[in-house]
Amino acid sequence: MTPDLSSAGLRYRPAYIYKFLQHPIQVRHNIGAARMPGFHFDEREALAVTLFLMEQKKDVNLAGLPKSLVSTSQLDAERLIEEELECTRCHGLNGQGNNTSTDLTDAGARLNKEWLKNYLVAPRLFDGDDTAMPSFFYQVDASTKNYKPVTPDASARIDAVVAYFMALTADEAGEGEKQFSATRHRYPEITAETGRNIFQSQNCQVCHTLDGLEPWFERNGPDLSIESQRVRREWLASYMSEPHAVRPFGYFPGSGSRMPNYRLTDNEAEALTEHFVKKRRSGSTTSPDKLSAFSQQKAVLLLQEKLSCLGCHRLGDLGGKIGPDLTNAASRLKAPFVDMMILNPRMLVPESIMPKVPLPLKTARLIGNYLKGAESRSENPFYLSLIDHEPYNPKGSLYREFCSVCHGLTGDGDGFNAPYLPKTPISHSDPILMSERPDDTLYDGIHAGGAVLNRHHFMPPWGETLAPHDMQSLVEEIRKFCQCKGPEWSELQ
Repeated sequence: MTPDLSSAGLRYRPAYIYKFLQHPIQVRHNIGAARMPGFHFDEREALAVTLFLMEQKKDVNLAGLPKSLVSTSQLDAERLIEEELECTRCHGLNGQGNNTSTDLTDAGARLNKEWLKNYLVAPRLFDGDDTAMPSFFYQVDASTKNYKPVTPDASARIDAVVAYFMALTADEAGEGEKQFSATRHRYPEITAETGRNIFQSQNCQVCHTLDGLEPWFERNGPDLSIESQRVRREWLASYMSEPHAVRPFGYFPGSGSRMPNYRLTDNEAEALTEHFVKKRRSGSTTSPDKLSAFSQQKAVLLLQEKLSCLGCHRLGDLGGKIGPDLTNAASRLKAPFVDMMILNPRMLVPESIMPKVPLPLKTARLIGNYLKGAESRSENPFYLSLIDHEPYNPKGSLYREFCSVCHGLTGDGDGFNAPYLPKTPISHSDPILMSERPDDTLYDGIHAGGAVLNRHHFMPPWGETLAPHDMQSLVEEIRKFCQCKGPEWSELQ
């Protein structure tokens, strides 16, 4: 069972959360092979999520708890933990124990002192009635809801146990607090709200409960049922072992989602790879047509100077960061998949925002053969910063889904992809500029691409992807951003 994060701000030390987010370790041994993955967080991203979780303070009412009857008892906490309570029957502690539940060695560095006291009073209030954690110290009267001590010195026993754990890792906890404080001082501009967006962007609610926070999407990644048709086996095995950025800013562009690192062993990575590729072993294994030097150069010129592909995809040192990096497409993707994605992307990936670009079949084959036959080159495996490019839910409107990645959420021309383009996207919020363009000109630009408006050819054509009424809706959204109309001469009389 994964922890409910609704009370994370009461339960955990901030320094522990900050450190754990950057380098997750196994704490719970009672959840089978499941494990907390690493989300490639740097120190700023980890700080933001920590600040957000620190605000989660759903409390448990312990008002019925009586005052301590014995507060001066001198107890041998180590003997109490190991011999009387027998905590190591389930928990690991200092390298001993069964490790069938949470390891207690670093409990003092992980948990807040007051929260641990309350937890030991009434474990079921925190973990639910199905918890295996016994109520060693107090029992709840079902009729009165009051807490009755199991022994006269119940409160003192809890104090002794908690003090033992706090002392066990006091030095480690102190050093962690210093590092966290230094990081917080170094980045005063980072807020809990940024952390909230990052938390949602990674779909953390799939595993963790957090009251009042809904996930942005049902899933953050591709449909794995067609993975055997999509990628090469050798690449998939390598990727499973060490995931990296294929889509630098999320599977749904702008969402910031990342493939987490589950720290798979070689055997686990191989088993998962085999699971995905065995589903469909059939399919073409044909090699791409070998291109002459002239044809290769023609393909390069088409990609760089005519087509819109590099507005979204990166190839070498040029291109956007919306879709997968094409630099290593030859070693990553299967040939038939490349061909079909060029011709009709949504036939294979219905949720893709990749437009269907009307190309002569000869040109489509040339581009496909170039990408499939290019020598593998080093790709940029890094995700875009979730601080410098704050993630957002791209669903909600056509503009957010298809346009905001370049033009920005408010049409200012500052979308996350804008810095990677050779020409700054037009500002749809500029009333002077937009009032000079009639609605049908804006429609034509959406339909046929940027070249029609004497802008840049990296702006893709959407005419084969969006319905006419969708493109008209986009024109209307643009008018809302600029709060302006087109020239008077263009209006229908």
